[in-house]
Amino acid sequence: MQVHLKETDAEKTDHEDSKVDKSESVTERVSLVINTTATRPLLEFGLAILQNTGFIPKGSEVVTTESACQWQSEQPVVIAGIRLHTHSRGVWMEALLEHKGRWQVVGEGDPSLPEDVLPVNGTRVVQRGDFLAARCYFRQDPARDIPFGSSWTEEMCNLHVLYLLPIGAAPSIRFQLCTNQVPSIALRHLFPNLPSLRTDISPEPEDREVGM
Repeated sequence: MQVHLKETDAEKTDHEDSKVDKSESVTERVSLVINTTATRPLLEFGLAILQNTGFIPKGSEVVTTESACQWQSEQPVVIAGIRLHTHSRGVWMEALLEHKGRWQVVGEGDPSLPEDVLPVNGTRVVQRGDFLAARCYFRQDPARDIPFGSSWTEEMCNLHVLYLLPIGAAPSIRFQLCTNQVPSIALRHLFPNLPSLRTDISPEPEDREVGM
């Protein structure tokens, strides 16, 4: 289990170089509900995390970063949902699946909205040789390169793919981590038939409240 909180109002103010009373305590609460059953289920959840290292180059446009890895297991899985995560400059995310040379967007959304597991488009089965990919859209910072990392001054392009597989599957199948470095990787150079990039996202920032 991972608990990952976005920054508090006090931290946001601090980043804007305003005076913050560091003595003020900020409390964040997280609740967890566990339901148990005596009946052994037929399926269990697995998790694949697609992420980036490297940096987003400075500029004044909307740019994309991507990651992709091939499914190597003989065990096919069914995608149950996706979860999207960026920091303040992420404006859109897409989850993509390639099967036999055909790419499709299986889910997408605004990562600034409150985070939840989102449904995918139809029934999506991942088989050996298929590729899972993530694509994030970011507004550049005109003054600096933005490194990828866990702090609020850095960025993340994290796509969590939850999938169903038979109970008792090997531990190596239950969790997959896919990391690609940017800007050195651009999937369109490797896969010319990728779905087209969105062109309707403005590089101008919007006034919006980032979800927790």
